Amino acid sequence: MSLRLADGLSVEYSTDGCVARARAEVYGADWNTVALLTVGLANHVIGAVEADSAHRAAVRRWSACMTKAGQPAKDLQAPRKAVDSRLRKVTSEEDLRAVGRDEIRSARADADCQAGTGLSEAVRDVQRAVEKRLLTAGDRKTVASYLADRRRALAATDA
Repeated sequence: MSLRLADGLSVEYSTDGCVARARAEVYGADWNTVALLTVGLANHVIGAVEADSAHRAAVRRWSACMTKAGQPAKDLQAPRKAVDSRLRKVTSEEDLRAVGRDEIRSARADADCQAGTGLSEAVRDVQRAVEKRLLTAGDRKTVASYLADRRRALAATDA
């Protein structure tokens, strides 16, 4: 089967393979389609949120705070990328512990800066506006189906 997702990506998948059958058995008959469509919708929304001027302004405030805290970061992924880069170069336990200490300092600065600049509130508000603007009634129905399928599968694991 071939699907064109909201983010423009085209995806092909087998509807009769063992993985597709297992997913349908666990999540429901429509899971293979609904899950892919939902990922496409999420990517579409995320792209629009990241392009929004209010989101970019919130990230700039956070970035300035991070720089002031001694943890320069131009984007939200920069702290993780910096740690990952250093981890690849670790040659001793001492190096590993130093990276760990720096990661904790960075995480504390990140949390403080997110709270102090209102980043999460800004992202929430932008995301709500973007979803209201972009998502159709059909898109919302797809997401609701995805959530219902997941809840049903998770509830079955508790049985």
